[in-house]
Amino acid sequence: RVTPEWDDEIYFKGEILRHIIVHEIHHIGQLSIWSKEIGIPVISTSFIGKKLLERN
Repeated sequence: RVTPEWDDEIYFKGEILRHIIVHEIHHIGQLSIWSKEIGIPVISTSFIGKKLLERN
């Protein structure tokens, strides 16, 4: 459980993590729409194959 300094509510870590993931997806969607609007290639929303995580 987490209680941020700026809030009296108690949040679960999983709840916070899910919010961060959903928020990131929202911004990726925004970038995709904006790139279409200005005529540049659409940004891929897939995280697969981008090598964002190091493999041991």
